[in-house]
Amino acid sequence: MIKILLSLLTALIFAGCHNAESGSAEKMYTPTNNFTQDATDIFTQDTKIVDVIAYKNFENFGRLIFPVNRDIDKNLTLKNLGDVLIWYSYINPDKTVEIVNYMKAKSDAGEKIFFDIYTDAEKKSDPRKNDTG
Repeated sequence: MIKILLSLLTALIFAGCHNAESGSAEKMYTPTNNFTQDATDIFTQDTKIVDVIAYKNFENFGRLIFPVNRDIDKNLTLKNLGDVLIWYSYINPDKTVEIVNYMKAKSDAGEKIFFDIYTDAEKKSDPRKNDTG
């Protein structure tokens, strides 16, 4: 079970990596206020993807959890993540919710769950590296 969860988590995280020529590092996501961002709350299938991205404990990496080279409608929920991950034939909404709640729990507990691949200097010299991690 843990191996499957880690594999799915890895796949979800790497979905955010791409050739970042779109400049999406500047794209800001604002929570829709449907998610209170309280540590006791959990994400559900009806949670909007923008609320996951903007979750306070995901800091500045929330936008990298999902593909950065795809526009994400502000009303799209986790149960409809397949509308964004068009290269996958089946996205299990229950597993998606399980994964983002696992990431939330770790982040809420103060564990580091995101790691930069490049230094700030490397990102400054090549802005395409801003959308990696």
